[in-house]
Amino acid sequence: AIYQEASDLYGQDGNEEGEPGARRCARKALASVDALRSRPLDRLYLLIAHYERRQRQLELQVATEAQQGDCCAHIAGIFLRRDRPQEAAASYQGALTLYARAPEAESVVLARAECHHRIAGLMANSMEDLGGAAQHYRAAISLYTAHEPSVYGVQQECALCVRSLADVERRLEIVPREARTEYPRQD
Repeated sequence: AIYQEASDLYGQDGNEEGEPGARRCARKALASVDALRSRPLDRLYLLIAHYERRQRQLELQVATEAQQGDCCAHIAGIFLRRDRPQEAAASYQGALTLYARAPEAESVVLARAECHHRIAGLMANSMEDLGGAAQHYRAAISLYTAHEPSVYGVQQECALCVRSLADVERRLEIVPREARTEYPRQD
């Protein structure tokens, strides 16, 4: 993307160095694409770099915290699909931090709820942190209860979190009391 931008800028320059510079950058861009085709696992990093770059561009603008949070959430989703729970949880946590600084619109609150929901699922299933999972499920339930629209009389994501929290609490009862961390209920 950087080579493509440089090529475009050289092309707009209008002086004698513009045309050769544009060709040189275009060749480098094509070489980068060919290299990625030969290493498909590296495409993950290209997609992540796209969202990180977008986030850096948004940082230069005023009142873009929600959009920056969306970039972090997209990165987290990429890590989640690639079965990288630690990185996904960290990116979702970064999104929560950015959403907390954004104006409290309905879409932002629901995005926060989804981040808590995803972190809770990661903690419960991949990271074996049941106490942390319970805490995030409670936060998600609180947000979903207040803001999720009902479909046929049911807040589906909220109901899913309630069932998942019950499962986590049941699993916590199995863990010896001295081996677990207690978290206060956030009802």
